[in-house]
Amino acid sequence: MGSSKSVVIGYKFYIGIHMITGYPVKKLLGIHAEGKELWAGEITSNESIYIDKPDLFGGEKKEGGVQGSVDIEFGGASQGQNQYLKENMGGGEDIPAFRGVMGLVLNACYVTAMTKYPKPWSIDAEDHPDWYPSKAYIAGQGVEGDADYIPEGSCNGVHILYDVMTTSSEKYGIGLNPSRINEESFMEAADILYDENFGLSLILNQQSQAKQFAQTILSHINAVLYENKSENQWFIKMVRKPTNEDIDDAPVFDESNIVEFVDFERPSFGEMINEVVVKYRPQFAGKDTTLPVQDMASVQNQAAVISQTANYPGIDNATIARRVGLRDVKQYGTPLAKGTIKTNRFGASVLPGDIIKLSWDDYGIDTMICRVFSVNSGSLESGVVTIGFTQDVFTLPETTYINTQPAMWSDPITAPIAVTDQIMVETPYWDIARTFSSGDLSAVESTSAYAQLAAKRPPIATPDYQLWVNIGGGYQDTGNFGFYSPSVTLNGSLGISEGPDTIDVTGIDIYVMNVTIGTYAIVDSEYVRVDNIDQINSQITIARGCLDTYPEAHADGSIIYFAEGNVGESGVEYLAGDTVAAKALVNTDIGRLAIGDALESSVTLYARQDKPYPPGNVQINAAYYPSSTDGDIELTWSHRDRLQQTVDVVDFTEGDIGPEAGTEYEITIIDTDGPTTLKTDTTASNTYDYTTAQETIDHGSVATNLRVEIKSVRGGVDSWQTFTHEWTRTP
Repeated sequence: MGSSKSVVIGYKFYIGIHMITGYPVKKLLGIHAEGKELWAGEITSNESIYIDKPDLFGGEKKEGGVQGSVDIEFGGASQGQNQYLKENMGGGEDIPAFRGVMGLVLNACYVTAMTKYPKPWSIDAEDHPDWYPSKAYIAGQGVEGDADYIPEGSCNGVHILYDVMTTSSEKYGIGLNPSRINEESFMEAADILYDENFGLSLILNQQSQAKQFAQTILSHINAVLYENKSENQWFIKMVRKPTNEDIDDAPVFDESNIVEFVDFERPSFGEMINEVVVKYRPQFAGKDTTLPVQDMASVQNQAAVISQTANYPGIDNATIARRVGLRDVKQYGTPLAKGTIKTNRFGASVLPGDIIKLSWDDYGIDTMICRVFSVNSGSLESGVVTIGFTQDVFTLPETTYINTQPAMWSDPITAPIAVTDQIMVETPYWDIARTFSSGDLSAVESTSAYAQLAAKRPPIATPDYQLWVNIGGGYQDTGNFGFYSPSVTLNGSLGISEGPDTIDVTGIDIYVMNVTIGTYAIVDSEYVRVDNIDQINSQITIARGCLDTYPEAHADGSIIYFAEGNVGESGVEYLAGDTVAAKALVNTDIGRLAIGDALESSVTLYARQDKPYPPGNVQINAAYYPSSTDGDIELTWSHRDRLQQTVDVVDFTEGDIGPEAGTEYEITIIDTDGPTTLKTDTTASNTYDYTTAQETIDHGSVATNLRVEIKSVRGGVDSWQTFTHEWTRTP
């Protein structure tokens, strides 16, 4: 329909860059750009990968994507110079090998379009110290979607702590000699976390003191770290529910060995926190999420929600977040007694994290189970040991008692998925006459044909799709965006009738409710008119056999596409006899569906737009689609005219319109028992009779099982469809 000239609307940008992501890691598991996946897999040594996501941010007409080779460099001791950097950096042979750091080298990769600002990149990686490797990674449990799902691959928190304590202070650690670590206590603690499936996923990506980072780990796993001066080693003790043996063996502090009860307090209910909002980051996610845990009894008692946010950036799943939230809400929501006592040298053997039993008549305390959180051994001269304690409820539950309702919201911006239901049709004259300009319409040849795709919207947030077509030489982008056809599904079969019919359907959504009454819809190869949509009763009313089609029978589950104005148009003029295949490449804000993943539909073209409309309102002996008649055959029909029927969608039962100049009707009457053709005739009228007397003269008898076929013919061109009906007759 004319020619076009290319116009520059923007540019694609390529970049060569060396990204240093941090210190070396054991595994690279993924690469993302602004949270969208560029690559996923598992790499443990230097390797070059190819990223092929050119439509990740909407394709070249939006913000492009990423495509090109990327060198993965783990920064090992034997790592050599990168070839791309040698060739493109001014230093040439003098550039460093960049050992000791993890890096990505983009080899002039396509990174963005229409904007000169690339998206920020990030990597997913795993790392752990070589110490005690059998318990370094958490095994996980369940499958994603389960209420108690824990992903595999998180790092044991004790291993993270060990790494921070033993790594050189010139990097990021404290720099202790491993001999200063009491390995037995660390291995016992690592075993506990491994059995609990309690792993952490976090990164040290900002300047902070190693001791502060170590304290962050301890607060996550609920542990106490202390230095035993007598052994010159660091010990770790997990704060967990004490066993009966722990309690039986716990030392007792009372009037016999307490020198002074320094302080003792128990907070009031008004000071209690009854909701903890756990802020955590799911594994490999680009942002934090939250999970609230409440003490409902405390909420009821205080008649209000008293909330506190607990930040746990290393927790990477909802199951552990819920456990930790329950731990904290018990700690903050229970009026725990706490205080300080001074004892004689009997208290010198007590260590942080130990369980003690406390009795003191003046405070009415009788064998209260407490947890030691600080010990000051004092001096030999004074002989006084100061112990800080709190009533023991710091326990990580083996069973979660609070089932927090999961968030109902899910991110609507997802990767594109394929359309699962669609039909390819030849464009009817109705659409051509109503959309082409008068000049374009006059240029349409008698052999011209056009194609449309009606596609059901997939269950994701997608504004449109790009239509790609193939007429035998491979798929090509039409450059056109298609609009999804609102659709419903038949709930029960639909038989042949003259209509209108009110039918039960499923799937009346907001898109269907916005369909314009009086437009056409397509079910199989029948076009129907939409007369009413009843969402409350899940019903629609349709007029049958519209435009150049006839009523058909449709099976339960057939899809009705509200296609008028909601299709993909190739915009290409084809010829009668061409077969056109098409695919809808679904667009989302994440990108465009790969053509190999799209559903294919095809149609063979017949120059439908040029064919005369077949007769409508066909009746046999004054009845629509009778199952039986008596005696003579009396046929009547209405004229239909494609040139005049361009204002309203006309259904099967409409009266005379036209006919189009030069139109005649070819009638064929068949005895289906033969089968034998009883009569073939042509008329320009809209009535035709075939009497039993004439049939007897023609064939010597009268047939009882009949079929009639009526089609329009104009200048040797047959109508696109033919009226056909079978019935029985009593002579």
